[in-house]
Amino acid sequence: MNNIVIVEDNLAKGITLAEQFEELSSEREELELHVLAICYFNPDSELAQRKIEECERHNFAIEPVSLWNMDKVLDSYMDTEGKQAIVIMDYMLDGDGSEGIPMHRASVRYARGLDKCKPDRLWLYTGTGTANYNILCQLVGEEHVLKVRESRIDYLRLDLEDEKFINTLKVKIPIGV
Repeated sequence: MNNIVIVEDNLAKGITLAEQFEELSSEREELELHVLAICYFNPDSELAQRKIEECERHNFAIEPVSLWNMDKVLDSYMDTEGKQAIVIMDYMLDGDGSEGIPMHRASVRYARGLDKCKPDRLWLYTGTGTANYNILCQLVGEEHVLKVRESRIDYLRLDLEDEKFINTLKVKIPIGV
């Protein structure tokens, strides 16, 4: 099973991305995809909780994350026996304290600190243009960056048919290792 966890600072975009993974799951059953959760990144935990409560119910969890707990929450999804998720993360998380410095972005710091035996379990994306896409590729490696097919205010579509990404999904992660 390929459990997917999405990290996004725009809840509506995160939900549309989760729906895209659900569509892919029904089209490509052999990939054994399951959206486990959306980690809604917001520095204001009370506001995040209110926005989550306003959402309709889905087949996946939605939980707030911030700078204070992001690493712990993502590690729990990637490491917990039985979950071992693949994390799909937005490069530019508003309120991440980076002040626009690419190396200081929470997503890049997490990617660079990731256990070296899990390189294919974290994929990043950015819907903020070619310049940021190129910066992201330089920072974490193009082999870990998904292209954005369409991005609007509350809507996101990624190129989930990327050959490297599909090959990652085809490799079964052993549970309990």
